[in-house]
Amino acid sequence: MTLEELKMILDKTGLKVGYRQWPTGEAPDLPYILYYQEDTDNLKADNKTYYKQINVTIELYSNLKNIPAETKLEAILDQHKIEWDAFERFIEDEQMHEILYEIIL
Repeated sequence: MTLEELKMILDKTGLKVGYRQWPTGEAPDLPYILYYQEDTDNLKADNKTYYKQINVTIELYSNLKNIPAETKLEAILDQHKIEWDAFERFIEDEQMHEILYEIIL
């Protein structure tokens, strides 16, 4: 799966989806999703990359804990057989909840 294909899957949530960040002053109203490539963990041998693995983070932001948005996003990831782990935190400075989903493409 490519990052472009992942974007199309994330769009199915009905939320605004952006790559890594919004331009200054252009962030949409909450909730929204950001996603980005962290790094790769490729399988290599004989001076060749045999298998490419992209580690991606998906961030769901909301002003309050948004269980319906979380449930919808997780169901869409499950539907597309995308394995994920999630971590939650509250960003005090921004007064926002963030759920981070780590996936591998």
